[in-house]
Amino acid sequence: GAVIVGVMWDSSQVGEMRGSSQVGVMWGSSQVGEMRESSQVGEMWGSSQVGVMRESSQVGVMRGSSQVGVMWDSSQVGEMRGSSQVGVMRESSQVGEMWGSSQVKAHENCSVRSLSNNVKIEAYHYVSIICQDCKPSIKRHGTGVTVVRTKTFQHSVKSFCEIFGDGNKPLTLYKSVRPDTLCDFHTGQIKYEGEVVCPDFDPDKTRQCGGGLHLSPTPQDALRYNDGRVLECRVARKDIVVYATDITKVRCRKVTVVGEWKK
Repeated sequence: GAVIVGVMWDSSQVGEMRGSSQVGVMWGSSQVGEMRESSQVGEMWGSSQVGVMRESSQVGVMRGSSQVGVMWDSSQVGEMRGSSQVGVMRESSQVGEMWGSSQVKAHENCSVRSLSNNVKIEAYHYVSIICQDCKPSIKRHGTGVTVVRTKTFQHSVKSFCEIFGDGNKPLTLYKSVRPDTLCDFHTGQIKYEGEVVCPDFDPDKTRQCGGGLHLSPTPQDALRYNDGRVLECRVARKDIVVYATDITKVRCRKVTVVGEWKK
């Protein structure tokens, strides 16, 4: 069936998850014996453990000393932080990001992306490793292990518009506001109606927060920051500031509200 467990706290345990089962969050020393057939775990914290992940299973985030015993058949982990560990990755399994002192053993065509010098990776046979702004510990076994060293791309207004713009037209951006007042969630004072002008705009592109009206390039990005009523807005390119390493939002001097975005 499609069994769903919202949250597992303290030392809760689930023997097996089958079908399209889901666990929202695992905290403390929670354990899952096996995950099969597209099962999902949203987050694992503390010393949470999953024994085996099979057939496209997914874990969104692993924190603290979370552990996955084995990942099979295109299983995925979005992020590993702290001292998280994956015992073995097989058959095209993927780890999106490894932070802190995370550890993984990757076998046969798996892929791993490291973002910390303290990450430890053992790679066996045709594993792809992307090292982004870091030099992790890598032990190679067998043949075909590929290491790609890269740097985080530095975005600008130009690159942002190349991705989300439409020629020379004004940009379409999105803002999640309070459903009852149409005001922003942070201050509750700026109402998004008609033309909106930021009272404290700062053009400093090294500043990520504050100093602007914060809007996102997609409705989904806007909802990630606040779960409210999403408005579609038009913004001139000259009125935005882009933070180099995060384009899930930009800071704007002035925006014009077009209307509510309909899902």
